[in-house]
Amino acid sequence: MGILWSVMLFGFGRGEDGYHCVSLEIRAGSRLACGRGELPSGSQRWPNVLGIGPAKSGSTALAHLLHSVPRVVTGNKTYATGVWEDYPYEVAWLYRPEMVAKGLASYSKYFPPNENAVVFFEKTPKYSAHSLVPYRARTFLSNKLKLVLTTRGLLDLDASLYLYREKLVTYREWFEARVRAHEAWADCRERRFRVITGNTITIESLHDPDYFDWQAASGAEHDLANVCGAVASVDANVTRFRDWISEIFVVWSLRRWTLVFPHEQNFLCIDSDSIKANPEMEQSRIFDFVGLPDQKYVPAAKKVLKATRTPTDRLVDVQIAKGVPEDDVPLLQKALLDWGRARTRCRDVDAFKRVCGYVPSDHDHCSS
Repeated sequence: MGILWSVMLFGFGRGEDGYHCVSLEIRAGSRLACGRGELPSGSQRWPNVLGIGPAKSGSTALAHLLHSVPRVVTGNKTYATGVWEDYPYEVAWLYRPEMVAKGLASYSKYFPPNENAVVFFEKTPKYSAHSLVPYRARTFLSNKLKLVLTTRGLLDLDASLYLYREKLVTYREWFEARVRAHEAWADCRERRFRVITGNTITIESLHDPDYFDWQAASGAEHDLANVCGAVASVDANVTRFRDWISEIFVVWSLRRWTLVFPHEQNFLCIDSDSIKANPEMEQSRIFDFVGLPDQKYVPAAKKVLKATRTPTDRLVDVQIAKGVPEDDVPLLQKALLDWGRARTRCRDVDAFKRVCGYVPSDHDHCSS
């Protein structure tokens, strides 16, 4: 299967940590500076733990927790630039091709030096569903990288994301724009993949676990991204943040991550409701996973108040204030679930359950 895809590999060799470089500019054939010999000894700092949860899933709370531990260094944009940056923990290095092209030296600039550090952590919500980030993470950070996926119920996640970002448009406008963008993107990818493979197989074969080769798949995904984009970005006239709807369908994106990083021990899944209900138990799981089994429980800096109203309740209020009928939100939420379930394959759900041990609420239609 792998020979169907043309991949340009460059000879940086396979060192003791399993590093290899794959060209991220397939057409240009550019050579990437992703070797380890770019910085003086002791100044090479990049993640060995990566947060890949979507926005509003609890990933910032996770970053705050790890940042409070002396043996953890969290990536920080403010440290790199010297000026205050919004969302400082969201380095987004693997998301930005202009940074990736500079090699790991540019990644190290986001991590303050710490001689006692055991963990270097970075999280960026856009990593969760970006089609190229898993391959970049494997290329630059090795197959030993630990991945933490924070999760939340799909409808709560979507409502919270809208309330946080997009109050200038109605929820219906936001929903429909993202669906249109995703369907156009998926259609483009299907057509382009048939061109790549001579119309012999469908794009479903790209993620067939029986034949998957991460380097060959990387080449195909980069070609698809060159033509169709790495994500289904919504028109900026509709949404300022150009959100893609696959962000909330974590079972889709996790399957790609589990193919690129095929070992279950690479992953830890943390449910946002569980960490609120059982903080000591979940912190213990987190610290064990990242390599700090002796780390004691870290009390919350401030008391977490139990929400009296759900994100959907607040979403309905915002829509009513915009003159939208009260029943529009539940109708759209049902449409969202139906649309997503029609596109969610049970093997995606099975892969999620195998890695996480549970299925997020609203993704359980394949559960037996």
